[in-house]
Amino acid sequence: MIKDQNGKCNNNISYCLNKSYVNGKCVECSNTYSPNLKGECINTKIEYCEEQNTYGCKRCKEGYYLTKDMKCLKCDSNCETCYETPTYCMSCSNDKYLRNDKTCQSNKELNGTCLQILADGSGCGICKNGYYRNGKGCSKCEKECLTCNQKDKCIICGEGYFMSSTGICKSTTTIKGCKGEIDKEYGCRECLTGYYLINKECSKCGKQCMTCLNEKECNTCEDEYIIINKECIHYSNINKCKETKNNKCSKCSFWYGINEEGTKCNKEIKRKNKRKQQQYLKFHNQISNLYHLEME
Repeated sequence: MIKDQNGKCNNNISYCLNKSYVNGKCVECSNTYSPNLKGECINTKIEYCEEQNTYGCKRCKEGYYLTKDMKCLKCDSNCETCYETPTYCMSCSNDKYLRNDKTCQSNKELNGTCLQILADGSGCGICKNGYYRNGKGCSKCEKECLTCNQKDKCIICGEGYFMSSTGICKSTTTIKGCKGEIDKEYGCRECLTGYYLINKECSKCGKQCMTCLNEKECNTCEDEYIIINKECIHYSNINKCKETKNNKCSKCSFWYGINEEGTKCNKEIKRKNKRKQQQYLKFHNQISNLYHLEME
């Protein structure tokens, strides 16, 4: 006899845990047994279960997965172990490897994409050019890449592409004005006249600019243009400028002279006054000479 939780004496029920009696019925049985409506403990061993309690299975045997109702069902034939569904693999057999999508793929399917299989045969260790490691398998890079570490993350660009300053492989046909061959890694090294080098590519200089440092700084201009503050200005826009040479004003209107930079025509007031003074002195000397002749 055994006392229940209310202090009453009850007949011993096989496989009923101590002190689990209520009104003569067992409410909790030992492992692999469960109470029925009569309060008896009956064998409820779950097939393929490795560890269970009165509520169901806690852990299934290898090759089986635990369902929501705490039973064990077989994994897919490709999976060595699985979780929650038969095709959500956690591990694979020796001739297969686990993909990122939790499916098992045969090593034979790596032919043509894998350069070196892992020593334990559980997938690819090194992928061929044009492929990157995706889990233990190999997936194809974008067409622009010769090698990559992700689908769109190129390490080396493919033929006809170069690595841009932003780390993206761009077609060499997008570069205009490059002088010489375009390098896969360094892009354009030197630009044609009328272009300037920026971020491995060539950009066109500003209007009327023949050579430049960048879009806003011109070094040489077309004929009839003058460089002022690194910009090309037509000589007709320079007051009193009549001709140009070497991107400087070379001739000004009468009574005007060119400044040292060759960018302006300034009125020559001093020179004009000096010339008048010379004319006055010459005239004065002539009058003086006539006066002396008459006195003689």
